[in-house]
Amino acid sequence: GIGAPMNIPQVSDNLQTLGMFSSVIHSEYIECIEDYVLWIAALNQAAGHRGCIPSMVQFEAHLLWLRIQGASINKQFHQHMRTIFGSLEYIECEMKPLPKIREKALQYLPANLKQLLPLTPDLYNQISSSEEGRMCCENVLDIVRCGVLCENQKDMCDIYDKLISFKLEKGDKIEVVRVVNMFHKNWDLKLSLGYKCIQLYAIFSGQDENNQPLKFIVEIQLHFTQLYPILKTQRALIT
Repeated sequence: GIGAPMNIPQVSDNLQTLGMFSSVIHSEYIECIEDYVLWIAALNQAAGHRGCIPSMVQFEAHLLWLRIQGASINKQFHQHMRTIFGSLEYIECEMKPLPKIREKALQYLPANLKQLLPLTPDLYNQISSSEEGRMCCENVLDIVRCGVLCENQKDMCDIYDKLISFKLEKGDKIEVVRVVNMFHKNWDLKLSLGYKCIQLYAIFSGQDENNQPLKFIVEIQLHFTQLYPILKTQRALIT
């Protein structure tokens, strides 16, 4: 939840903060001015500076914390998945950017809070002060993701069986915890605009930027090679 620890550098002086801008803005964690502003907001809150709205800072800082955690294991995850998929064509999806993470988090807001959109300080306060509101952050499960192209049903079934056989307790680095099968007869095609694939959500066991153990939810997509161009077209039309 929002109380999760954030590895945010402690800065005691505004000049020192500004002086760090160049190195921070070009780091793998902070990619744009918006991310930098959120980082400064978190520093201000940690220092107890007045003038910031704690609940707003908490919500935004937690989204940033989730992305930082994802960034720390992103490369490890892709390297590991390439070894699992072998000769199958691999899709290294880009990490979800912070504005998209925020958008998805808000989509998961409970109905009573969603009625209060657009975002206001009062709404931020309700999100941060309620357990169900905080959970909307944790429902963003596809910050780190990958995909693979399968030529036929056998390829897809084989890689699916392989993926669900991995268990963390056996020493594997990944364990599937949820499956979304869009090929199931009861799947509502409206949810995927008519497209079909298999999405697996898994716990990936890696290390954070301090080489400490880190477990993170990742998404793995199994596509058919002949259908995948349809998805790419859909995404282009949506965006």
